[in-house]
Amino acid sequence: MDYIESKTELYAQQNRLIEATLTLFKGVPGFSDTQNSKTISKLHNENNIMHGFYITPKAYKHCPQIAEPENLELIERICGYDLAELNRGFYKSFGSVKYKKPTKLLADQILHYF
Repeated sequence: MDYIESKTELYAQQNRLIEATLTLFKGVPGFSDTQNSKTISKLHNENNIMHGFYITPKAYKHCPQIAEPENLELIERICGYDLAELNRGFYKSFGSVKYKKPTKLLADQILHYF
């Protein structure tokens, strides 16, 4: 095994390992020598959920580096999706449906799917 010259090099290697593990397994590796100095609130899971992913406290405990902004962006790129985009319905707004006749709504849907 190659000798790691500095903490910066170790950090860079760990980030590459995180990226590889996310890409292959949609998970994060565990680092036994890391000290969890951050709090769970640093994960911002309320925001993460809107981007289609959630980081569990157990994953954070084993790999605190995932709370770093560059790693959160990486997770979003590899595993995430836009919930607002997925939540869009057949019509752009409720207002466009509100005053249409049921027969017109049915015709729209039939034409859309055929």
